[in-house]
Amino acid sequence: MRKTRLRVHYLEFRFGSSRAGKGLDRCGTLNARLILGESITALVKLLFLVKRSWPSTRHWSTEELELLGVGPDLIAAIEGALLSPEKARLQALAKEADRFLEGQGETFHKNGQKLMQ
Repeated sequence: MRKTRLRVHYLEFRFGSSRAGKGLDRCGTLNARLILGESITALVKLLFLVKRSWPSTRHWSTEELELLGVGPDLIAAIEGALLSPEKARLQALAKEADRFLEGQGETFHKNGQKLMQ
């Protein structure tokens, strides 16, 4: 069950970020921000799951992620994407998230074909 949830949250994050970027291209800032919010929520759930913890309540996410050892660079990238959604920031966030996963020994995200199964 854990592996399935890892894949689902990762795909929600990546597809949502991509869709938000496309929304920004169409000058749909509201649309892009709504989609990005859902995407970031999936990423935060993923981070808790990787750390083998239940997600915190949303208003304690930063503090709980810090307690679990999620680095300040990733937290800053998440906050930056929310505060100023730009395609470059979304791409940087995706790379930072992948680095985090690899640093935690996770490899499920590296094989795109297997990820979709």
